[in-house]
Amino acid sequence: MKLLTTYTSLPQPIYISGPMTNYPNFNRDLFNHVASELRTQGCTVLNPAEIQGHDDWDWSDWMREAIKMLLFAKSVVLLPEWNLSRGASLEYEIAFNLGLEIEKWESEEGGTKI
Repeated sequence: MKLLTTYTSLPQPIYISGPMTNYPNFNRDLFNHVASELRTQGCTVLNPAEIQGHDDWDWSDWMREAIKMLLFAKSVVLLPEWNLSRGASLEYEIAFNLGLEIEKWESEEGGTKI
């Protein structure tokens, strides 16, 4: 993947939102790739794939921690298929209603503001 746009103009820190459930390795590879790209640009990143959970956690436990992280963000980058994810859709609703700047991650085309 190659990022052709800069995200440094987004308010910092930037939260990454996207689908995890039912993806190989919970889609952590993509989350971590995007986090790395953003950090390379000098952005401060909040990556829910870096949350250290417990083996007995269920979906709601993970979401509670992710939402806590989201509340520190000033903007959100949405990964592909975010709208097919119950958790990412919830994160979007929270971010939208809090007035955060939201942009879609598009690896070949750059971001698209929402």
